[in-house]
Amino acid sequence: MDGSLASKFGPLTLVPFITSKGTQRYCLGFVRAYDDPRLQLSGWFCQGGTEFTEQSTLACALDRLTLLAAGSEPKLGALFAQAELNRSYRGQRDPLLAATPKYHLLWKALAKRPEPRRIGR
Repeated sequence: MDGSLASKFGPLTLVPFITSKGTQRYCLGFVRAYDDPRLQLSGWFCQGGTEFTEQSTLACALDRLTLLAAGSEPKLGALFAQAELNRSYRGQRDPLLAATPKYHLLWKALAKRPEPRRIGR
């Protein structure tokens, strides 16, 4: 598996791993650090079964990542605005008519994920 992924945020470093506690899941970890603004995007995307998440599925999920509020950090808002300009729209030509198309592999991967354990009420 390639160690990087092109995304709207630029190249992300990928790390495939398998969970060892509970139900075995195949995951892709990702990370990208920025110097200005000081920010790190990181996380992981897992699915059940015996296959790792496809890189295109992770790229599609990251295409949907948006900034809700930047507080008093205008550089953070600018970074996300630039990322939107770099967005690939997963094969769609017109972002106004199809801003984020449904990506069947993403929905399929999400359907395979086990229910999260609830703590408390």
